[in-house]
Amino acid sequence: MRIVATKMLNSIADMKREGRIVTNTVSRVLNFSPNCNQRINSLLYQQDFLQRLLKDLEVEEKKGQILAALAEAQKRILECITIFVARSTLDPPSNLASVWKDRKSQVMYV
Repeated sequence: MRIVATKMLNSIADMKREGRIVTNTVSRVLNFSPNCNQRINSLLYQQDFLQRLLKDLEVEEKKGQILAALAEAQKRILECITIFVARSTLDPPSNLASVWKDRKSQVMYV
């Protein structure tokens, strides 16, 4: 997680060099309410969040809390996902459920 957060923080530094992106960010901060997703997802807030995250990951107690919160978020997101599978009916297998069970081992949870 530390590697991903560091890469994201570095990409924010690159985005700050783009005048259009900075202008859009300032516009979001000025035009949207403080709790609005448009404002919270701006690069200024992301940078602050990522810096705090990296600092908190250095503390072992907070690291455990962060990982537990991420695991809970992943669990809730995966509970809401529905996967639709389409297949040609020209050559259907005798048991459609077996096809899914055979492929289930290939599904990755990140």
